[in-house]
Amino acid sequence: MNKKAPNVLKIENGVPNPDDALRIFCEVIGVTLFREANKIPSSSDMSPLYLDLPGLSLGLNEEWVSAKEVLDSLNIKTRVLVLNAAYDKQIINKTINQGQLIEATHLAFTHFDEISNSTKLWPILLRNQFTPLCICNGQNVTGDFTTHVLNQMIASLLCFALNGQCSKNLKSVRSGKASSKNSDNPNSYIDPSVSTTEAMTQAATKARRLVEAKA
Repeated sequence: MNKKAPNVLKIENGVPNPDDALRIFCEVIGVTLFREANKIPSSSDMSPLYLDLPGLSLGLNEEWVSAKEVLDSLNIKTRVLVLNAAYDKQIINKTINQGQLIEATHLAFTHFDEISNSTKLWPILLRNQFTPLCICNGQNVTGDFTTHVLNQMIASLLCFALNGQCSKNLKSVRSGKASSKNSDNPNSYIDPSVSTTEAMTQAATKARRLVEAKA
């Protein structure tokens, strides 16, 4: 975790929230797990605090409002809405709407490796106020993810357009260190500092070259 010393606080929020799996995971990676808010140390950039809340029902607004009150009481500013990318688009959209009740600030997508067509996620990423935080694309929680969300989305989109010809290489973009910028592989690294338009232009050029090479 980049030499940081994070802590985890597990929240009940009126719902039984067993910590067996999380406790074991925290022990494995050397992170301290707390169950009581009054016992957590002060957080900082080098010692961030992560909260684990129980699942919230899409049909019970009061659960979301209650969760917001808990987050407010702990002065939590960054609130990540974690979504299963394999879920139906309507469910994802409804979850995002509910996320406004807890004043979510960021989005994180899991199970990205289980979807063959990621086009449904583009409107979700572009038409809401939440900042994309990361995409998880495998079973290794500490390794199979990327914070280069735009890179991953563009690579996935181009692979789908090319009938999956490069799908097996998708995970290479998670580190932002795939092939060189001059490569004709559309999975190659796209500089995250450029604008969305520039990134799309880079990706389109790489895809066109690949198609021409296969013609």
